[in-house]
Formats: sequence, C-alpha cells, structure tokens
Amino acid sequence: MNESKLKEHHKQQDLCTTRPAYRQGRNLTAVKVYTSARIAKRLLDTKSFYGGILHVCYAPECESVQETKTKLLQRKRDILNRLPKETNFNNT
Repeated sequence: MNESKLKEHHKQQDLCTTRPAYRQGRNLTAVKVYTSARIAKRLLDTKSFYGGILHVCYAPECESVQETKTKLLQRKRDILNRLPKETNFNNT
C-alpha cells in the first residue's frame, strides 16, 4: 500500500527508547504490540478452525459498505449450508 494512503493508526511508530534496560534486547524494537500482532497472525493464519481454514487479514477501513455487506451475506450462506437440513432456518 502506498505510504500516502496509509491510515494514521497503520503507520509504524518510532522505536521504543524508554524501555527499561532489563527489558531491552540487543536492538531497538517497536512497541511490543506490533510483534504480538505479527506472531498472532503467523500462528493463526492457515490454521484449521471449526473445520475451516483461517486466513487472518482484515482492514475494515479499507472496505466499502457494499464489500462488507457482500462478505457478511456470503458468510451467512456458508453457515446455513453447514447446518443440518432440519435446523436450517431460511428466513433471510
């Protein structure tokens, strides 16, 4: 994504220089939240979750309302198809 199009909260902040010495590694690093988010994505991406494969990638501020609506309707159809036929509620 182009630097000029990045939302303010997506821009990487300065490296942490106020971390106590006992918590600082060899190199200056960004705030721990960035690392935690990357680790969580790596651990969860392409993992089986309730019988489906997870793909962790979401930035709702970059989606239009129509894209979000389409995605939610598709998700509803997928769930209805997975339910047993006797409990399949088709009151859309």
